[in-house]
Amino acid sequence: MLVALVTTATAIVGLLLHFRSCSQTKPSLIAGWTGFRAALAFWIFSEHIAVQPVAGGGSFLLLSGAILAHTDKGTSTTYYGYAQFCLQRAFRIFPAYWVFEAFDINGAESWKDPMLLLKTFVTMPIQHPIRFFATQSWISHSDHPGNDHDHLWFVSTVVACYAAFPWINMCLKRLGTDCSLARCTLAAGCCYSMQLAEAFYIVHTSSDHNDWTYTHSVAGLPFSIYDHPIARLPQFVLGVLLAHMLKMPSVQPPVTSEEASDTSEGHAAKLTEGKGLMVSIFTDLSAVLIVGCAVAGQLANINEQGPIGLGSVASRMNLCTPLTIVLLFGLAYPDSNSFTKRLLSLPMVGLVGEASYGVYLWQMLVTGELGCKAVHGTSPKCSTLEISLAYCCTLLIGIMSLHVIEKPSQQVERWAVQRLFKRSRN
Repeated sequence: MLVALVTTATAIVGLLLHFRSCSQTKPSLIAGWTGFRAALAFWIFSEHIAVQPVAGGGSFLLLSGAILAHTDKGTSTTYYGYAQFCLQRAFRIFPAYWVFEAFDINGAESWKDPMLLLKTFVTMPIQHPIRFFATQSWISHSDHPGNDHDHLWFVSTVVACYAAFPWINMCLKRLGTDCSLARCTLAAGCCYSMQLAEAFYIVHTSSDHNDWTYTHSVAGLPFSIYDHPIARLPQFVLGVLLAHMLKMPSVQPPVTSEEASDTSEGHAAKLTEGKGLMVSIFTDLSAVLIVGCAVAGQLANINEQGPIGLGSVASRMNLCTPLTIVLLFGLAYPDSNSFTKRLLSLPMVGLVGEASYGVYLWQMLVTGELGCKAVHGTSPKCSTLEISLAYCCTLLIGIMSLHVIEKPSQQVERWAVQRLFKRSRN
């Protein structure tokens, strides 16, 4: 109890220092999306300790695609633009990931022997190339070490999706998804149909009640439907399409000119208010339904059905994607004033969201060390106090990762971009 109290107090102090240091930072372009990152990281944490059974990795991919497309400046398809884009993404993902892997490879020994940790970090490209280059999701899980931490399939998958993003975005724009709501909706329907087809295939062809990755043989090679980048690509593309939809003039609130009459201004204001109210209602409703899915899944013990049960497949293949899209749309819609948007746009929630990548990386290692990890479990293995302690420790490490590793790495990245890509700006 004393250790829990001291650790929790340390986490609180770390949070306060984090908030103070970030209080002057520029707010996020879409504050609700940053807050959603915080909620999603906690959602995945709660899944991995069996508090709720609904997976969240697919929603992270959806959000990643949306953020990339929303901030895209259209220069990443040139030679220098693509190289710069890949360099920026690499500095964002790999430094914190490599530090985590150095700890993970040696387990508890890493905390006792700093020199062993340093040696592992330096020799990782040679001794553990699969982990170093984040290629776990491209090969069979039985062919590489670290099966206890297969949650990092997400890092491997997101690296592949990031590398393909400029070309995906360019192809979608050539199809007109950024200027035609009908084409954007049609493309989104195709992507979601692919998700449904994958789930249908899993239910009707899988027979291994212990295979949580849904591995099948394709041309004699293992293909994991759960975490392979190709299988997860539809969810990432849906995020890109969401960003395209948000930029359309037909979706943005109407703007009246200065010369418009008072009557037309009043009509436009009422129309804008009506749209904002409708979006707010659907945003809150989608949030309630997503939480309801988790509660229903826990009450029904869907993990008891095994990996190929209908509830498990629907959860792990992220078939609630339409609800997530509605929620993200509402969080980004300018005139929406939903309770969910106000909650996730709070500065404190946003600051926790900035540390979400570190939380995602470290949560499995921390819960494993504290004995709370219960992946695919039907009930938590720890008390509420122990779970709270695990989350506080994970959040504290995530904040340290943000300020000690991630932000300094981004500064190095900006320096490298300025030195290496001067020609592209001339």
